[in-house]
Amino acid sequence: MKILHVIDGLGRGGAESLLINSIKLSPADEHIVVCLSHLYEFDSALKKLFTHYTVTVNNKLRIPGAVFSIRKIINRHKPDLVHAHLPLSGIITKLAAPKHIPLFYSIHSQYSFCYFNKNRLLKMMEKFTARPYHHLIGVSKTAVDDYVKYITNSGTTDVLYNFAAGNFFNAQQGNPYKPGQTLRCMAVGHLKYEKNYEYMLAQMAMLKQLPVTLDIYGDGVDADKLKKMKTSFQLSAVEFKGKAANVDELMNQYHVFISCSASEGFGIAPVEAMAARLPVIVSSIPVFKELIDGVGLFVQVNDGEPGESLKTVLEKIVSGQININSNIEPAYNRAKQIAWPNNYIQKLKNIYEKYL
Repeated sequence: MKILHVIDGLGRGGAESLLINSIKLSPADEHIVVCLSHLYEFDSALKKLFTHYTVTVNNKLRIPGAVFSIRKIINRHKPDLVHAHLPLSGIITKLAAPKHIPLFYSIHSQYSFCYFNKNRLLKMMEKFTARPYHHLIGVSKTAVDDYVKYITNSGTTDVLYNFAAGNFFNAQQGNPYKPGQTLRCMAVGHLKYEKNYEYMLAQMAMLKQLPVTLDIYGDGVDADKLKKMKTSFQLSAVEFKGKAANVDELMNQYHVFISCSASEGFGIAPVEAMAARLPVIVSSIPVFKELIDGVGLFVQVNDGEPGESLKTVLEKIVSGQININSNIEPAYNRAKQIAWPNNYIQKLKNIYEKYL
């Protein structure tokens, strides 16, 4: 099968990692990857797995030219299907792809929260470019339901959960937590508003008397603001570790993984932690309820929500009132059920073949 992918760039985000890993897992297929920027943060050797084009789109005026360039690439390679990822790539590809070639576009987040509520033009463009013969693939039922509430002519819809790379399932497990020990916590993800790190730091500021530490891996637009917040709160127990390419090798140094996101399309990081047998604490947002209910601990991050705060849950873990280790095996089994790599590739091919 010849597949032409279009994506904004190849930085180390969730959608980008998913694309690269899926290409690695389907070597029998021919892959052409068109990027809208020169950003590339993966091993350069991986470029041998696909034909790579860059069509730079760094402002709105370049969109018409990008549509024309991508249409030329499609005509040159004559793929069996086209698959676009992320909003800008999706809009441009929907304008570029001919009707006779099946077009799939993946959504990796809750568009209302991340885009539509902030950018009315983007919502208009999604509505304008949507066609009933396109094929929407969402990373969760939560993401799909949210999207079709606003874009009603989006075509067919399928849910395909992201997968965790095999190295997480094979990661060495750390020592289980014992009450009274220093509770070593980790968080992984872009430092941006949606990840709700401000809440996490505010909660840590109320735990200074307890043996609890937090290491945060990742960078992003809010890095400086969050580091200033750490200084203001005098949080010596919190460390910003920057980007890490080997997160799976680091997880055995910790007792628990925390994600307090305000919104997620899927939330691959806590699922990767579950695969590595690291207990998880997550916010009570719909997608985490969909994925993790019954095998993780949930915390209240917004006023009026049911449940306990992160501070209260961490206090109960340290005192022994909550046994986080009881969730390790059920969470691992859940991760294997929804995010096993080979299952993902087979399900993706089943979706493709359904519409070819």
